[in-house]
Amino acid sequence: MRILVVGISILLGLVSVEAHAAGKIELHVSLSPVGSFVGKSENVSGQISLLPDSSIAGSNIGVSLDTFTTGIGLRDKHMKETYFETQKFPSAVASIVQAANGKFKANLKIRETEKVIEGTYKISGSDVQLEFQTRMSDFKIKKASYMGVGAENEVKVVALVPAVKGQPPSAPATAASQPPSTR
Repeated sequence: MRILVVGISILLGLVSVEAHAAGKIELHVSLSPVGSFVGKSENVSGQISLLPDSSIAGSNIGVSLDTFTTGIGLRDKHMKETYFETQKFPSAVASIVQAANGKFKANLKIRETEKVIEGTYKISGSDVQLEFQTRMSDFKIKKASYMGVGAENEVKVVALVPAVKGQPPSAPATAASQPPSTR
């Protein structure tokens, strides 16, 4: 999500999973004219499989959008109620479609909108750290603004997801099923 996973996205609540420990997700949001904040959730669910060829796979990696906190109660309330609209859209869910050599492609669904995201990953012990950029507008999240300060559209998402060795979970094939770009 953007804020997701936000997120925002990612944005981005993770739903059902078979992982051995809780994950974490951070939404790094820049403010205009100046400043920034980090939205954090430790309510990540899902599974990432570490495959024998050092690639990864995962489906139904999600986060409950209502669990993000920023350290300021009023901002949390606005983020959840006004921008994420968690009453109507409670979670963000991602499925990794392709991953190799530290790059991944995934389908990310936030607010009933699904987009292909691309990012990087690294395996760190029994966890996988995923990092990507996304735009709030891609998921129909309205421009965030309060008392003359607005959130930038672009959001950096960093997720730490527990991993297990094994076979990839089945994920629906889509146009994103092409190998990640090397840009």
